[in-house]
Amino acid sequence: MISWITDPLALANPMSVQTADASLDSRLWSGRRRTMRRNLTALLFLLPTFLFLAIFMYQPTINVIYHTFFRWDGFTVERFIGFGNFTKMVSDPNMHIATRNLGWFFLGWMLQRISPFLVAELVFNLRRERTKYWYRTLFVLPMVVPFLVTIMIWKFIYNPLPAIGVLNRMLGSFGLEEWQTAWLSEPSLVILALLMVSFPWISGWPFMIFYAGLQQIPSEVLDASVMDGCNVWQRMVRIDIPLVVTSIQLVAIQTMIGIIQDFAFVLIMTAGGPAKASLVPGLLLFMSAFRGDNMGYGATIGVTMFIAIFILTLLSFRYTTSPFARTRRTRET
Repeated sequence: MISWITDPLALANPMSVQTADASLDSRLWSGRRRTMRRNLTALLFLLPTFLFLAIFMYQPTINVIYHTFFRWDGFTVERFIGFGNFTKMVSDPNMHIATRNLGWFFLGWMLQRISPFLVAELVFNLRRERTKYWYRTLFVLPMVVPFLVTIMIWKFIYNPLPAIGVLNRMLGSFGLEEWQTAWLSEPSLVILALLMVSFPWISGWPFMIFYAGLQQIPSEVLDASVMDGCNVWQRMVRIDIPLVVTSIQLVAIQTMIGIIQDFAFVLIMTAGGPAKASLVPGLLLFMSAFRGDNMGYGATIGVTMFIAIFILTLLSFRYTTSPFARTRRTRET
């Protein structure tokens, strides 16, 4: 209406302006209909995925949370007990032992992730591309070996019989018979022995993530560091680590989730022994739910583990951000 008043041509021919407005409204409505049609088509294609997630992921999660308030063995009638399972978990001495052991595993396995980063740094600094290729292949090749095979090999290494156990046999060959022991049967040594599995801990997946992060560093930054006279250590601390913090964050979160959830490794190696010295919350969940016939208590442990993972993930996103993200956040505020 404003353009019709201020435009001299509109004053001369008001019908043409009305026709133009009607044509514009028609085009806008036609564009909106095309957008709605595309969105509806996309939703129809995504509907099977949403149904799959709802049936096989969201519904079991809600069901687990529901059963934390019940006494249930998986077969008989449920009995509502309110927060009884949570009260039992807080006062359960086995949960205290499992949480303490998990803390040691958490610290040890997080420190293990330093090894793949250092190896990725060394391979990245090699000058010949062909040499880099072969080193990358050698470090990634063990990924094709199932981790269960690795566990069984290390269980064979820790065998207490000197005639069978590789480690005790090596100690005997060097005249260190007094150091021979049952590595997985000593409460004071079992966690350290489990942490030593897969030494030197050059896992292929973290290595690839770190190496890919290093490759994303702009070449101009690396050239500038060389011109400024930075050595390898200075460049790693002041340039590489701050610029690949997103990769470090990804590996840390995945490692944290694996540590809290995984129990198959401990189940195969020690079954939580000796004397519960290697018991972890995931194994306690399994034993309570499937061996102790207490599905409700197992669900409570599982929900608690989920909450712990959720909180630690939020803290990781909050306190491990790249310099670019911090700069963007500062500018926005």
